[in-house]
Order: sequence, then C-alpha cells, then structure tokens
Amino acid sequence: MEVKGDAAKKILERLKKGPARPKQLQDDLDLSHSTLFHNLKKDSILFKLDLIEQLDDGRYVARRNSSEETKFKGYYDLLRRKLLRNPSSEELAGQIQKTPAATKAILFKYIQGYREPTEEEIADSAKTLWKMLVSGSVKLPGKKSWFEEGIVKAIVEGVDRETLSEILDHKPPADLDKAKTYLEEFSQLKPKITEIKTGKEIVYKVVWREEIRDIFNEFRQWSQTTEILIPLKYDNESNYPFGGEYPWESFEISEDLAENYVLSPRVMVHFLKFVGLPRCESRVLATLKKFCQNAIEVGRLDDGTKENIALKLKEVVFVRDYKSLPRDYEKPSDAIQERNAAFDIIEFLDLRNKEVIDIARTYIDEVGDEESMEEPINGPDRYKVAIWLARDPQLKAEMMDKIDKKMQDPYYQRYSVTFTRLLEDIRKCRTS
Repeated sequence: MEVKGDAAKKILERLKKGPARPKQLQDDLDLSHSTLFHNLKKDSILFKLDLIEQLDDGRYVARRNSSEETKFKGYYDLLRRKLLRNPSSEELAGQIQKTPAATKAILFKYIQGYREPTEEEIADSAKTLWKMLVSGSVKLPGKKSWFEEGIVKAIVEGVDRETLSEILDHKPPADLDKAKTYLEEFSQLKPKITEIKTGKEIVYKVVWREEIRDIFNEFRQWSQTTEILIPLKYDNESNYPFGGEYPWESFEISEDLAENYVLSPRVMVHFLKFVGLPRCESRVLATLKKFCQNAIEVGRLDDGTKENIALKLKEVVFVRDYKSLPRDYEKPSDAIQERNAAFDIIEFLDLRNKEVIDIARTYIDEVGDEESMEEPINGPDRYKVAIWLARDPQLKAEMMDKIDKKMQDPYYQRYSVTFTRLLEDIRKCRTS
C-alpha cells in the first residue's frame, strides 16, 4: 500500500528504518522546513492513516502493525469524511493507486456492507459539501460595507448566485460550526481569494483547487460568476414635486429609482405623500416596499423613517373608510388589495409602534361582529393581523383569552368554526 504524495512516501520509508527527529528527517530527505512539518502535523495523511506516531521524546516512528486492512480502512474513512458519503471504488482507486476492479474487491473484503453510492447520493452530498465549503471559507464584506465604500457593482468569480445570495442575506446555507470543523480537517480544500478594485467596481476571484473540480465533477458551481448590484443613495428632493391635478404622474420617477436606489430619510418623507392616492396606490405600495428592501440590504432604514412609514400605512390599513370612496375604485376588491398590500409592508418591516399595535388590537377585537365578518372591504385578512400580533408573547396570550371568551358567548356560536381555526393558528404561532 502506497501513500499518495512524494514527500509523505519519503518520510514513511525513512521512518520504517528507525525513529528520527524533524531535523534529521530534513537532512536525510532534503525536504524544505514547510513541507516536512506539513506532513508531520497531526492532521496530515500520515497520522490520519495511522502510519506514523510521535514518541514521548519527540521523535517520529513508523507504526509496525499497520496491516493492509488497517491502512485501507484508514483511506476509506478519510475519503468518506471528505465526500460526506461512501466513496466509489473508482474514487478510492485514485487514492490507493490501484485499478477500480482491484479496489472494489478490497472494498468488499474489508468494508462490511459496502455498496457503491447512487447518482442521487453523489448529487446530494455534492450540494451539501459545496454549501459547507462556501459558507466556511468565502467571507465577503457584504452590501452594507460596499455601499459605504461607494461600490456600485461586485463581481464574484467562482461561486453560484443562489449560494452567494444566501450568504449575503445572512442566511448561511450550511451549519457554520460543522463547516469550521470540516475545514479544520480538510484545510487543503479552501480556495484562494483575491480582490481587485477598479473605480466603483470590485471583483473577487475565488480560485478552487483542482481537487475540488475532481470532487464535484458535473456539479459546476465552482466555475460560475455572479454579479451583484449595490443600491445607490438618492438625495435629490427636487425630483419629488407633489401637487397639481394629477400628482401621481410625477410618481413614475420613483418606480424607476426603486430598481436600484435607497432614498434618504428626507426624500422618503416626500415619497410618502404619494401613499393614499386613489387608483395608483397599489403601484405606490409596491414601490415603497422595494425602496425598503433596498435600504435594509445596505443597513440604511433608520428608526425615524420606519416610524413615518408606520403612521402612514396605519391610516391606509385600519383607519380609512373605503366605503366613502366608491368613485375611486372600479370594484371593491381593488380597495381590499391595497389594504392587504399596505399590511404586507407593516408585517415585512415588523412596524410595532404603539399606535399601530393599539389599532390592530382593536381591529382583532371586531372579529365575529356581523358586519366585519360579512364585509371584507372593512380591512385586510384578520387572520394575518392576528398571527402578526401573536408573535408578541403577551399579545398572543391576550388574543387567545379574548377569542376563547367569545367562543363561550352564545351570540358568536355561528362563528365557532372560524374561531376554532383562528385559535389553533394563533396557538401554533412562534413568538419573537
């Protein structure tokens, strides 16, 4: 059985002749200091395969009882940990320098219950391993830092968009502790990352070792390039005129800006004047949400702006009497959609200031009143509002108690099915 790697084989053959200290090995084998100590580390292949040991006096020696079975199982276990699955006979053959047929025979001889991995297992483990490698080794500043530096575009070569997006959104696709442990054992799989900044663009070249390409084969995420656009700050108040007979016409500027801009707090105050305009409010709300998403990405949604948004949306969702504005809507469902869209933003930003919470609680108290049950135009889905409120542990207990009391009231018996379902949904809701 041979050890892959010229330096490792030289060290093993020398130690078979007798114990030696590092200096003696370096002189005898003419190896560089870094190469020698790389192969004498506790996580080196010689130690992992249990081929050598270090004596109490500091010398190294080859283990005399390393049988073919012991060494083969060492190779097998090492490759199984690296691939996160059973290695195939062909993969293992490359490690022990034997033919796949000979390797398969040894596998069935020494590894009880061995079977070749299926294509599905290979694909699944490759996806898991890829996410683990990227999560544990590719560290990028992120959109907030790029925004502060004035970077408008970041290009990452060597990582696919899906995996990179999860990392930049602070949702690592793999357990970071497991990734750290894995890379401590297989540190040679870490990529080399270089950074090139040109003007307002920055390029990160993530160069993976040849071994990675061999491991992933058809799974070619390592060869992909991802471009990331960083939102820009917009602070031009003059482009937000408000007034005239058709103020919504000037709103079209905002729809274009929402694709890649963050409004300053002062400009956001001007933009919020568009919220509440009949007929185009759905467009306004969609644009507002996009501006908020851009600001969150770069850490620029301050508490004052959130407060202004909350107060404006509170009016749209809970206060405005849509029944008095029939001329502004072609059909009642238009008004319902707008109120639901406004509440979606409240939920997305989790706008829990006192005024919004108080009026939302009152809104939930109306559940079961004949008018509120039969007239959906009165507001957004009360189930959504109830579940949102129930994320607060105190409010959750309060709502469950109120609904339970209504269920005991004979007047509300006709709504028993509705109340039962609502109570169960609130009970399942996770608190924040």
